[in-house]
Amino acid sequence: MSKIFICADIEGTANIQNPLELRKSEPLYHGYFAEQMTREISAACRGAREAGAEMILIKDSHGAGDNLLPDQLPEDTELIRGWGLHPYHMMFGIEADFDGVFLTGCHSAGGTDSSPLAHTNNSKNCWVKINGEIAGEAYINSLTAAYVGVPTLLITGDAGICKFMKEKIPGVEMVITTTYAGNASRSRHPRTVDEEIRRAAKRALSISKGQCYPKMPKTFQAEISFFNHLRARGASFYPGARLKESHIVTFTHQDWYEVLRFFFFVLSDNLV
Repeated sequence: MSKIFICADIEGTANIQNPLELRKSEPLYHGYFAEQMTREISAACRGAREAGAEMILIKDSHGAGDNLLPDQLPEDTELIRGWGLHPYHMMFGIEADFDGVFLTGCHSAGGTDSSPLAHTNNSKNCWVKINGEIAGEAYINSLTAAYVGVPTLLITGDAGICKFMKEKIPGVEMVITTTYAGNASRSRHPRTVDEEIRRAAKRALSISKGQCYPKMPKTFQAEISFFNHLRARGASFYPGARLKESHIVTFTHQDWYEVLRFFFFVLSDNLV
């Protein structure tokens, strides 16, 4: 039985230009993009089914986890909404018996200039680094998949994050939905993007999975640079964490799960 896990974000959906278009509390909120996010996920599901996937689990991983329109998804899928309050965070629901991961709607990492929507987890930090290199959500999620032994087969999103992830996972299938220059977005027609995603998802299930894992370091040194030094000070009291500079806190461990636990308590906005 072929099982696919889809981690669905929204900022890398085709044609998005302004982060305020995605926040339900903002006057500029545009429900169209939730519909387009749903269409892109549905296209990925169709491609996976055509390639033989028998079970598809989707995690809505943007904001409150309530963006996807359930009745517009393929009927033979399952959907996780909201947050499991678990260190796997955006990857909540992933297990070792899945055959592959799709990361959809991905966006550039905080600390990069390839998207006006660039961030990592929230707007309270400037950047997150792993072993000295900027690390966005897509990379973190692919490491989580690899941690449980599951390859990342497909990524869709903006040009910046796709380029970065292709360097980390050479075998991954990729669909660039949007390219940015400054604050301007450039995208192909949404239906064209949908079809490209369907085809890429279908191809993804037949590629060599050995080329679809990011390299897992023996030791992970995580760093977070907060905009507010008080956040860094508070985070430094997490067991094993250290205040490196006024705005930067570090945490080092050999177990990726412990790094995820660190992120969960000092980086996440989804604690109750």
